Amino acid sequence: MAIEAMTATLTQDEGIGLRHSFQGLFSEIRPFNVTLEEDSVADQASSTVTITVAGAALGDIVLIGLGADAGGMTVSADVSAANTVRVTVGNTSSAAVTTLATPVVCNGVVLRPNPSIWADLA
Repeated sequence: MAIEAMTATLTQDEGIGLRHSFQGLFSEIRPFNVTLEEDSVADQASSTVTITVAGAALGDIVLIGLGADAGGMTVSADVSAANTVRVTVGNTSSAAVTTLATPVVCNGVVLRPNPSIWADLA
């Protein structure tokens, strides 16, 4: 799998507006994108790669979305170590998927839970 990654961190002023959108649930927001160049994924198989997202930490929440119809492939992501996001592309169908003829950009975001908000839920 060929994957390119680009990351960005919002400035304090930009992040404040976004944090209000989530009503203070997250104290840090780190957007990133990944370019998938997966020509084919065999049936019941997956491919995983790690990318650097500065500031990502274990316990952070990662959301990622495909930028195109992937014809049966799924994408997921999680923080696997400090500053490291693991991106997995999978095919849960019973046939190989060969629909990504051109690279697809996936947008993602790493969200740091605000401890004071989440502690109240325990």
